Amino acid sequence: MKRLISLSVPLLSLAIAGCGDESDDLPVDGREFDGVTYSERAPYQGRVIDGYLNNARVWLDLDGNGQYTAGPVEIELDSGNTHILEDGEPTVMSGPGGRFSMDVSALDVPPSIGANLDPRDYPLYALAIPGQTLEERSYGDEPVSRAFLMSASPGVTNITPLTTLARFRSLAGQWNTENPIPDNRFADLDGINLWKDYILANDDRAHAYARALARFMASQIPDGYNDYLAGNGSDGSEASLLPRDGVYLLGYSVVQNVDEIIAIVDAAVSGGNYGNVDTDALVLPDVDVEVSNPRLLVSQRISARPTRSDTLPTNTSDLCVFRRT
Repeated sequence: MKRLISLSVPLLSLAIAGCGDESDDLPVDGREFDGVTYSERAPYQGRVIDGYLNNARVWLDLDGNGQYTAGPVEIELDSGNTHILEDGEPTVMSGPGGRFSMDVSALDVPPSIGANLDPRDYPLYALAIPGQTLEERSYGDEPVSRAFLMSASPGVTNITPLTTLARFRSLAGQWNTENPIPDNRFADLDGINLWKDYILANDDRAHAYARALARFMASQIPDGYNDYLAGNGSDGSEASLLPRDGVYLLGYSVVQNVDEIIAIVDAAVSGGNYGNVDTDALVLPDVDVEVSNPRLLVSQRISARPTRSDTLPTNTSDLCVFRRT
């Protein structure tokens, strides 16, 4: 199956560390489908989590732009034909417990033009809307104060800060290899399964990391976008308020800064109890991301020539180095 919009940046050099097989056997990683037969076109179900997030905008990203796209949306099929979704990408608002149940019947394709589309072939996104999305806390529901955008790899139906990290680690890793690497190779972080429902699993460590990452992600949302969502009664369905590469740059910023964020959380732990970490009080990295006019490093060439002889030098003091990006 071909995507409508393909990634325009073919290479991104990022350090990917700690990639390994899943280490958590708990059946809470968002890939459980309970034996549902998709020929029956059951709703596509999952959860939106920082804490559980109620009234967040969720959509299936068919065109790859990281934003909800209203109709019509055209999808090129393997058969060479085009399937049109007149009402746009499948979308829904999350409910209590962060649960969502998305109608994906629009992915049914007339047999005369091709096979049905499978929602598990596309990533999910969720947008927390300031003042409207409610985070379920132990003391009651609390509106989120600032927008943040999360994603999950195709087939993963928990949408959390940690699934966002896993997805963009995977995207970065795929660009640096000729052979596809399974997404689950990027879904482990120091023994934590990044795809799981960490609240259901009572994993305070994963929850503390997720909350800190959500704060960092919110800090990088442009003020203009955040203010629009907060001040215009938005339901998060407006299209193209962020440029496509800007959305991806936000994800890569999480990948680049996660080690520092985790170190800050770890340093705040007392007695090994991550449940007592006040993530709202942490001083997190202040990283300026130019989302409105993003520039990604796609290649770098470093050249050198000897300065004192006609042969290759044996140490860097004899090098004259040129760098081109």
